Amino acid sequence: MNVLLVLECGLAVFLAVGYQFRPDHLAALTVFPAWSWLLLAIPVAAVWRHANRRLAALAAAAWMVFAVVHVEEFSSLGRGWIHPVVENKPAGVLRIITLNCGGGHVAALAETLPFQPDILLLQEPPSRPETEQYCKQLFGLAGGMIYDVDTAIIVRGSLTNVRRPGSRVFFSHARTDIPGFGPMDLVSLRLATGHVQLNLWNPDCWNTHYRWRRQQLDQMRTIAAELTTQAPLLVAGDFNAPQGDRIFSLLPAGLFDVFAVAGKGIGNTILNDIPVVRIDQIWASDHFHVIQSFARQTRASDHRLVVADLVLAPGQK
Repeated sequence: MNVLLVLECGLAVFLAVGYQFRPDHLAALTVFPAWSWLLLAIPVAAVWRHANRRLAALAAAAWMVFAVVHVEEFSSLGRGWIHPVVENKPAGVLRIITLNCGGGHVAALAETLPFQPDILLLQEPPSRPETEQYCKQLFGLAGGMIYDVDTAIIVRGSLTNVRRPGSRVFFSHARTDIPGFGPMDLVSLRLATGHVQLNLWNPDCWNTHYRWRRQQLDQMRTIAAELTTQAPLLVAGDFNAPQGDRIFSLLPAGLFDVFAVAGKGIGNTILNDIPVVRIDQIWASDHFHVIQSFARQTRASDHRLVVADLVLAPGQK
């Protein structure tokens, strides 16, 4: 029993360190949502009454530290309980939505309409004509759209494509000027999708996740190379990586994950019916202050959509 508790304590510490630094060689472990590892803490509770209390307390404390530091669902659920989500668009905010349309389903676009977005950052969008038609439905002649191979941007305002030519990475980069908020840069991206393997006993699983992580890091470097936070910047999309992954460290300094700061409820976006991990995210530069962020189930996509309400930070107007 003492051996079990020592192993529990060691495992909690190992995972805490692994999730803190996210080394590439541990990508097969850190691809799992942090909360899922808490299932391994069940033996501590099961043997509590008959175990060495000091060892049991140490193991329990190690798991608690892991949960507090790395399981974001506790804080987001708490925020949502104290201050429930306001789904109707609050006055004076800039509302951003990112959505993977699940292989180009036009019906997925229609699900964003009730949220009254000012900016739509899309992945796997419908055809260009269908996306253009939805832009007109949202904003009429006041709307702008950029459409690329696997991503698109729709805004309430002007839109200029500033992406450098020649990259094979799936992303859109545009500059907009939205009335009341001024000029800003927008990026909609979709990083590589790997084959998620769960058979951790197989060396090929570790190699596959390692290669997948390295590919995503290369893609993120390509995108980050043309970004700057001198002007307000929003980067969002389907990162195909869990919250906290090392790829996010390559984003320009000054960007923050809006859900991690002010997310409410369960922010996980995949799979749509049973969301276990938050791969669809919105990142904003410190020119903005986030009011709230939340995810909502869709019907036409296999991803949930993510909403963020932002205002300009003091001194930015």
